[in-house]
Amino acid sequence: MFDYRKDLTEYSDQELSLHVMNDEYFYNERNDKAYLMALIDEQFIYTPAQLQTLKNDLKEGYKMNRLKNDVKQYIIDQLESGVGLDNYSEDLHHYVLNEDYFIIGTYKAEQWLGADTWQAIKLVQDYEEINFGKVSTDISNPESLANMVAYILGEDLLHDCKWLDDCRDNSEVIRQVDLNMIKHQLAA
Repeated sequence: MFDYRKDLTEYSDQELSLHVMNDEYFYNERNDKAYLMALIDEQFIYTPAQLQTLKNDLKEGYKMNRLKNDVKQYIIDQLESGVGLDNYSEDLHHYVLNEDYFIIGTYKAEQWLGADTWQAIKLVQDYEEINFGKVSTDISNPESLANMVAYILGEDLLHDCKWLDDCRDNSEVIRQVDLNMIKHQLAA
């Protein structure tokens, strides 16, 4: 008997999740887990690791937690390298996330966005519509999309940093102690 299901076992642990999260047919059924699993079993051959990745992605509730954590770590790494030191506090976001690319390469960007691609597209569209009146990021380009997502998530992370807010309120130039406190608050 011929097995018509698509064999995903040769691909990464994210492959099943990528198919489910980036296909409207499956994505729309994510709230009915039993039905979604029946559809998946009907359409795909997958590994236990691929199924576990999908379950983890479904459990996260599509909050882009993995992406936020990656951007947070990137910001911390940038601050540890002294990025933003001796510059005005209100410009820190620019120096950390707009002077260099967060991700370089289409494949790397696709892998990073993974199951969060739809949420990433929506995030960028909403952000740009609100802030610029139109969408200018090429959302069909994974690298452009990923870098804009990092920019937006980084803006949110830095906005929530109390120490940076205090520096901004006083129009301060960022000192080493400020970088250390910002890193500490981000890591908490």
